[in-house]
Amino acid sequence: MAAKTKKAKTGKIRNKLLLCIVPSVAITVVVLITVTTILSRNALIKSAKSELSSSLTNQSDNIESWLDENLQFFATAKKTIEAANPTDQELQAMLDGWYGFNSRVEWCATFVSWCANECGYIDNGIIPKFAACESEGVAWFQACGLW
Repeated sequence: MAAKTKKAKTGKIRNKLLLCIVPSVAITVVVLITVTTILSRNALIKSAKSELSSSLTNQSDNIESWLDENLQFFATAKKTIEAANPTDQELQAMLDGWYGFNSRVEWCATFVSWCANECGYIDNGIIPKFAACESEGVAWFQACGLW
């Protein structure tokens, strides 16, 4: 009988300990998850704000050189066109002929390629030669992160 009583007391103590420990562990886990979530969220927000600020700073730092380079690009094209002083039809024919077309095509992509060629960008591999905005130009500029 004494062994049964001892076993019953041990079982009761074990049950009481489990009733105290399990909720305590569960509460501790929930608190740790909550704290970790809050800390992670705050760290991500801080990192995102820092990256955005850095990106904006880099963009503003680089905008002047970007403008200078692109203004030079179009100044070269402008000088070439002004020197030839072509009519609209002659300009279209010049672009089509440069690209190798036998008939009139939409000129926008051809003009960008022609300008790039005049500045040496195509020969230097800076920009590809293309004559179609949607199927060639847009895809290349997007792939390079320039769109």
